[in-house]
Amino acid sequence: MATKREVVEQLARGEGCLGRAALDEPVFVLRAKDPAAVLAIQIWCNIARNLDAHEPEKIADAEVEAMKMQHWRDQKKLETLHTNRGDDD
Repeated sequence: MATKREVVEQLARGEGCLGRAALDEPVFVLRAKDPAAVLAIQIWCNIARNLDAHEPEKIADAEVEAMKMQHWRDQKKLETLHTNRGDDD
């Protein structure tokens, strides 16, 4: 999962998904904060695989990103639980 900082740096270098997109090309960004993001990526992976629409490596990369997003979401939930309970560790 690229962080916002990494995406901005890639964009400045003309790299990454957004850096390669044409200036008038519509794009859609999913954030880990979005509860539908992980499932949306998993569904995209299944469709892309069934349609043979992308290289297997690209689909595998997307699956890794979905796992990273889920991990981030899980960590945020734990942090919220600890904060709400007043835990210091």
